[in-house]
Amino acid sequence: MHHAETTREFFARWSMSYDEMCASFRETFSAGCVWDQRPIACTNGPDRAVRFLALAHRAMGLATIDVELVSIAVAGETVHTERIDHLRTARGRTIVSAPVAGVLTYRGSELVHWREYFDASTLALKSAVGLASPRSRRRQRAATGVLPDRMTGSSSPTFWASEHWSSGAS
Repeated sequence: MHHAETTREFFARWSMSYDEMCASFRETFSAGCVWDQRPIACTNGPDRAVRFLALAHRAMGLATIDVELVSIAVAGETVHTERIDHLRTARGRTIVSAPVAGVLTYRGSELVHWREYFDASTLALKSAVGLASPRSRRRQRAATGVLPDRMTGSSSPTFWASEHWSSGAS
C-alpha cells in the first residue's frame, strides 16, 4: 500500500472507536516508533503511545478523533500532512478542534518516526489543562512513563517519555 493511503487509513480508524484508534497505533507503529507531539509529549513505541491515549481518554474523555485531512504530500518514505483533528467524547461532543501539521516516516509498511506540530495555545487552553494539573501529572507518570518537564518558555508544558529523555535525544 502506498504511504499516503496507509496514512489516510491510519487516521480514518481514529474516528471509529477508542479501541479501534488504539489498535491502529499498535498495528501501524514499529516497535521503536518515536511519536513526537510538540509541545505535549514524545513517546517511544506503540505501548507508550497507547498509554498516552489512555491518559487522554481518562483526563479529557477522549473517545475518537475525526481527522479532517487538508493536504497530504509524499516524498519517498516520508508523508507530510496538514489536518484539523476534532477530538470527541463518547457522546460525540467536541473537546477541541486543533490544526496539526505532521511528518510521518515509514520504513516499509511500519511507521518509524512521527513528528506533529500544532497550535499550543489552542490545545493548551481548551484541553491540556487537565493533562497539566498536578493530579493528572502523577496519573500520567504512573500510567505512561511520560515524565513532566519544566516550562520551556512557551505558554504550555512539555512532556517527554522517560526513554527519550534518558537516551539524550532532544
